[in-house]
Amino acid sequence: MYVRVICLMLLVASASIAQEFRASISGTVRDSRGGSVQAARVVARNVERGLQYESLTDSNGQYRIDFLLAGSYTLRVEKPQFKTFVREGLSISSTDRIAVDVPLELGVISESIIVVGDAPLLREADATRLGVIENRTLERVPAGGRNVFALQYDLPGVVKTSTYWGSMELYAFGNVNSVSINGGKVGENEITIDGLTDTKSDRSVVFVPALSAIQEFTVQTNSYDAQFGRLGGGVSMLNLKSGTNLLHGQLYDYFKNDKLRANDWVNNKNSSPRPPFKNNTFGFEFDGPVVIPGVADGRNKVFFLLSYEGLREHAAGGQVRTLPLPEQRGGDFSQLYNDAGNLITLYDPQTTRLGPDGKTYVRTAFLGNIIPLNRINPVAAKATSFYPVPNLPGDGPGHQNNYSRVLPNTNGYDSWL
Repeated sequence: MYVRVICLMLLVASASIAQEFRASISGTVRDSRGGSVQAARVVARNVERGLQYESLTDSNGQYRIDFLLAGSYTLRVEKPQFKTFVREGLSISSTDRIAVDVPLELGVISESIIVVGDAPLLREADATRLGVIENRTLERVPAGGRNVFALQYDLPGVVKTSTYWGSMELYAFGNVNSVSINGGKVGENEITIDGLTDTKSDRSVVFVPALSAIQEFTVQTNSYDAQFGRLGGGVSMLNLKSGTNLLHGQLYDYFKNDKLRANDWVNNKNSSPRPPFKNNTFGFEFDGPVVIPGVADGRNKVFFLLSYEGLREHAAGGQVRTLPLPEQRGGDFSQLYNDAGNLITLYDPQTTRLGPDGKTYVRTAFLGNIIPLNRINPVAAKATSFYPVPNLPGDGPGHQNNYSRVLPNTNGYDSWL
């Protein structure tokens, strides 16, 4: 089975439903005496992309900068007659609501006070509880099948409800959807990609991006904003890489074969050799600034991302079935036993009659538990002739599980983003 998935996202000015996935920085600017500083210029600069976001403090000295992409930031605050305040090393994740209060000292604006430190761990701007899986974790932690949702089971408040624990490829929607978050029911969760809804009307997922294209994976378990008010579970937010001023890329091929895996349990049971198995999960990811020589230079302005992942799998799996014994094909069921060793008696339906109690019906058993040949439907007899002959002794007196066969299986997908 091959699955082809193509996802093209266009950001357009429309009335479509979307949730805000970007971060914000807010706080209060005060002087050395604790007074509010009005009309101070606050600039948040994204280190990787060179993008700048500006704001002015209001009459209470408060500022707020919205729509910040995940990344590393430098916060700069300027005001005439005050020394410039610079806060470096602010690492901001998606949906963060960072509170950074700024103290300004009297002096010349050309003088700077530089503070180096990460973003505060405590969310003071809201009460949202969430778990963030950063890009470095996505790239370094092994995930069977390279499906990002396999990593959410380790987050607090997330419970996997499905019983399948095999590899999770990008089309393993059953495992993605079978999740309870914060005690909610399965099917009450929301999934977004860069703020756009990634669920159908029944809340099942539409598209799972390749692992290499994801910047962050955030799961909000409770106390989320009103923008997520249409659900009763949790919110899984996928934020894609958006490109930086430098070109980045990766090329990969994850290879699995029969020499690296255990034998199938069916083959072990029947002392059969390990079947052939070949699996390649391969792809690439490429991002950076949009640069067209002599036409456009998108550094600090416009960026792109291109991602592809494909899977090709050639495998074989064992199956065990219970088939009629040779004598049973001719109507002889004298050896038809259940697992407890008791004979299963066959009764002639043409002898149905009212029993001695006048309330129940009884039938006469076939002599020797053998159905006469003239009573066997010729169409059924012909259909039975196509059944394979049992190739195993079977289990117990009932000869259950008396046929085994290894069947080839081909699987794959192509996923573009």
